[in-house]
Amino acid sequence: MNSQNSHKIRVDIFIALIFFISISLAETLAFKDRCLWVVRYSLASKSSIDEMIEFAIEHNFNQIFVQVRGRGDCLYKSSWVPRSEILKTENFDPLDYVLKKAHKHQLKVHAWVNVYMLWSAKESPKDEQHLFNRNPEWLDAVEGESQKYILSDIRSPLDASGKEGFYLAPHHPSVNPYLLAVMKDLLNNYEVDGIHLDYVRFKNEYHGYNFGGIEKLNTTINTEKYEFPKMNPRSSSKQNLRDEFLLNSITEFVLKLKSFIKNNHKNVVLSAAVKPNLEHSSQRYFQEWDMWLSGGIIDWVLVMNYHPLFDEFVNNINLIKEYISEDEMDKIIMGVALYNQTEDVAVKKINYSYDVGFSGIALFSYNAITEQINKLSSVLSLFAK
Repeated sequence: MNSQNSHKIRVDIFIALIFFISISLAETLAFKDRCLWVVRYSLASKSSIDEMIEFAIEHNFNQIFVQVRGRGDCLYKSSWVPRSEILKTENFDPLDYVLKKAHKHQLKVHAWVNVYMLWSAKESPKDEQHLFNRNPEWLDAVEGESQKYILSDIRSPLDASGKEGFYLAPHHPSVNPYLLAVMKDLLNNYEVDGIHLDYVRFKNEYHGYNFGGIEKLNTTINTEKYEFPKMNPRSSSKQNLRDEFLLNSITEFVLKLKSFIKNNHKNVVLSAAVKPNLEHSSQRYFQEWDMWLSGGIIDWVLVMNYHPLFDEFVNNINLIKEYISEDEMDKIIMGVALYNQTEDVAVKKINYSYDVGFSGIALFSYNAITEQINKLSSVLSLFAK
């Protein structure tokens, strides 16, 4: 082989190598915040927590959101909340164990709490002190059933208005003060890096008829009787009193929690898992997370952009970009589900999120990944070190 041919071959190999390296580098996405939701069942033992933390480290996640309040219970020590039924030993404190293990590896730990969601199992909670048993008057209801749960011991978690179970009524005068006390207790006793609010909303647009909440509304508008306006779920108007009252009941809770954190735990990040369609979020769930961002009462939102179709995923992002200012975009972490779509679609969504400028990504969930680990290798390779 003459020297000219040898040189050409070496040049071709060099060009091919550069191309290969560039493709390999492009496959690893440099998200600043690489977040992993961890459902409570993975916190039931030390060994399951060890496995979860090892997984997070191996796959280069730097923020873990561990569910320590699932259904009106807790996976930590609390004088306010009953202990979760999934914990089998009295002395084990999952949150404390997670914090000690994760912080050794510079993993940030966010305490993920389901705020208003209270219960969804077919059987009632075993603990008599659980709010479902102790304070049925705090449960939200649909129109015409304001006192149903107070007067009856039969409370099926599945009803005509949806299959998510029972929610606390955010506008009942006792609910938000109780929840704030729960959050303060958690913050004062654990060195968490963040508090992550989930189900910080009404169940749907048909709820909001809790008896105590109606009385509070009547007092607020200074009248003995008030006919609730019939809501149009697709209406963009928020000009009636009921809408504003329900919106404010959620925002008030977030605002007061943020104020407490700012004054007492200023390094703690307050985040919320939110509905992906901004219009539906406020109209159907009374969750005005765009206002939370612009008002500075939330640090991050993790958008649960879980629709299996890529086009719907993109549509939600386009709506966000229409409503949210550029200054606030870096507070948004895009959430991708892994339980309801193929690996290829999930990869496409994660790449798209990076390409359009989101600096953070969140995967739902660790549990879904471990159940189908062999099918998600290309997803995990996006986060390789």
